[in-house]
Amino acid sequence: MKHLLHSVDSLAIANGGLPLAVSELISSLAKTKDLTTAKLDLISSKNDLPSLHPDHVNLINATNWHSQLKASHREQAISLIHQHGIWVRSSNTTSA
Repeated sequence: MKHLLHSVDSLAIANGGLPLAVSELISSLAKTKDLTTAKLDLISSKNDLPSLHPDHVNLINATNWHSQLKASHREQAISLIHQHGIWVRSSNTTSA
């Protein structure tokens, strides 16, 4: 089983199109039959979008990016990290 982790600095609607695009991408992945058995994590510091599918997506509210990424990896080895927004602080932590 694959463990996919998506990381975005914010899912706040006020932050523009990226939060909405990430939310829609995760929702679509959660609905994909091939990925329903995959572990889908989404880590973000601000979580304002309710459109995610909680049955298939583990929404992680990032207060300490590094420790929360390690904890997610300990639960199941992360197969792929998709970092959305390479210009933000969370990108540095995700790659560490």
